[in-house]
Amino acid sequence: IEKRLKIHPDNATRANRRHDLWGPGKAKAIGLVNKGGKASPPVSGRALRRLFLDIETSPNVVLTWRIGYKISLSHDNLLKERAIICVGWKWEGEKEVHSVQWDKEQNDKTLLSELIDVVNEADEIVMHNGDRFDFPWLRTRCLFHGLPIINPQSKTVDTLQWARRNFYFNSNRLDYIARFLGLGGKIKTEYGLWKEIVLNRDARSMDLMVTYCKRDVVLLEQVWKRLKVLVSP
Repeated sequence: IEKRLKIHPDNATRANRRHDLWGPGKAKAIGLVNKGGKASPPVSGRALRRLFLDIETSPNVVLTWRIGYKISLSHDNLLKERAIICVGWKWEGEKEVHSVQWDKEQNDKTLLSELIDVVNEADEIVMHNGDRFDFPWLRTRCLFHGLPIINPQSKTVDTLQWARRNFYFNSNRLDYIARFLGLGGKIKTEYGLWKEIVLNRDARSMDLMVTYCKRDVVLLEQVWKRLKVLVSP
């Protein structure tokens, strides 16, 4: 490995350290960051690893005296902090959709630790609204747990931004675009599903949430395939 990538022995040790997520040592050592600090193409001779990723999150649980549309709540009202319920992902060229979920205590630390290893392998990550939702969520939860921040130097593709900048859909939601393209839609869910998972820890509802997330990953890849031929690099 050191000979093919021309890695200095000291840098090779840093490059292979678990959870050294695209830190300066690793990124420079394996040639994924160019002089301008931007992601470089994958190492010559290796196929590009493209990852399709989606997350599902829980709502905050709060204590409030009133309900309504114009209620102002302080962070002091928080009873339980929101977290990541599950993550689904799929590699381009593979059929299997993988997933990981929070533990029985609804703690997402282990989930994030596993996801870091997955993201580490990707040259390009495709998400829908990933720039403004998924990645900020992931970074915030990593910060909370003291884990390496998920802020990959690999290229990221946001199909929501593709839709906004290049097309004129009635809606830029993934469900609408997929149906518009004849690909089918998301699995229908109600807000009660989140209540059953967060408040009642219902196992069947958790299974449905994971299935819902995996379906989103499949739709994401299909939408990406249809849009990419019309979007300039």
